[in-house]
Amino acid sequence: MANFSKVKRLRIYQRDSFTCAYCGEKIQNLSNLHLEHIHPKSKGGKSNDDNLTTSCISCNLYKYNLTSQEFLLKAIDKYLEHKQMADYFLKITTNLKKKLSA
Repeated sequence: MANFSKVKRLRIYQRDSFTCAYCGEKIQNLSNLHLEHIHPKSKGGKSNDDNLTTSCISCNLYKYNLTSQEFLLKAIDKYLEHKQMADYFLKITTNLKKKLSA
């Protein structure tokens, strides 16, 4: 985790209205916020204000060292995977309800 001054953290959090840039959750507790590199440091990203954003812990840990575009694609893939599973279980439960009520 990068060491940022408290002043810099607060400035970015305030700029972003204490809201996660990825999931949109407004965070009430500062200890649940992360200052996040939009373009990861590990991929050449800088620690200037334009490359920093507010993130909730979950999104920051899930994003890890992905660029925002890579993270978005990962999130879409995960959503589709879960949607397919949800649709599958809905199909199974609907079918079982029909059989049990017959």
